[in-house]
Amino acid sequence: MTQQDLLSLLDQLIAGWESETVEFKEASRDYSTDKIGSYFSALSNEANLRGADSAWLILGVRDKSHTVVGTDYRPEIERQQSLKWQITQGTEPSVTFRNVYEATHPGIRRGSVAGHG
Repeated sequence: MTQQDLLSLLDQLIAGWESETVEFKEASRDYSTDKIGSYFSALSNEANLRGADSAWLILGVRDKSHTVVGTDYRPEIERQQSLKWQITQGTEPSVTFRNVYEATHPGIRRGSVAGHG
């Protein structure tokens, strides 16, 4: 996905806000891997039940104001990508975590990270 594709998707997801397959978290610096695993497991289950192709956990968006604030969660791309392995190993039954994307939002110091399963 290009940066433009990611920003367009982010705008669409924010416009529709949270649902059974979309969750936003601010996650400014640290965020519990266990919490991410729980959210992703629930989102993936809902996607399967609804026949959806994917579910999204978006970090760097403030819940109450729907504002993109960015995140410093796992700033190194290798650490972001290692989250896929950690979630897969920590969920039972195992969840398919397709990718981690980093979108550089205009005016934000660091991009939002989205998990796609």
